[in-house]
Amino acid sequence: MPELPSGLKLGLIDDAAFDPGTNWFTCPDNHFWYWALDEDMGPPPFSKGSEIVKSPKHAAVPDDIEGMKAFIRVVFIDDDETYYWTGEWLSTFPAHITLDAADMAAWQAWVNDPARAAFFERSLERCRACAKRSAGARGYAVFKGTGDPAPEGMIAGVHVSDASSILEDDGE
Repeated sequence: MPELPSGLKLGLIDDAAFDPGTNWFTCPDNHFWYWALDEDMGPPPFSKGSEIVKSPKHAAVPDDIEGMKAFIRVVFIDDDETYYWTGEWLSTFPAHITLDAADMAAWQAWVNDPARAAFFERSLERCRACAKRSAGARGYAVFKGTGDPAPEGMIAGVHVSDASSILEDDGE
C-alpha cells in the first residue's frame, strides 16, 4: 500500500465481486454478482465511520484489467493501519478528492507497477469463476432459520450457499 508524498496512505480492495453459491438468483451468462452501493445511500463521498449499505447487482465479467478496475475499491488507511472507504472506485479515482501532481504521479506509478498485475489478474479470475458458478444458480435464494422467532416475529436466518445442500430439505 503506498504512502503518497503528502503522507496520504491508500490501498486497493477487490471485495466487490462475491460468490453467493448456487442457492441464489440467476443472472445472464458471463455475469457475476457484486456488491454495489445501495441507491438509497446517496452519492459519495462518505465520511470515515459512515455505515455504507450495499446491494447485490450483477455485471458482465470484464474483458481485461482496465474493465476490472470498476470493481476495485480505493481505501484510505489511517496511521493505526485501519482503513475506510469513501466511495472511490479505481476506474474513476480520484473522483471525490483532489491529489496534487506529486501524489497523482506516485499513485499512478504504484497502481501501474507490474507488481500489481497479479492482484488484478486474481480479481479478474475470481469474477470469471463467480460467473461460472452463477450459471448454476437455482433462481431464488433459500435461507435456513437459526432459532425460534423473536417476540416481534423476526426470524434470524443464514444463507446457505450451495443449492445441493438444501434440495432434499425443500422437496426438490
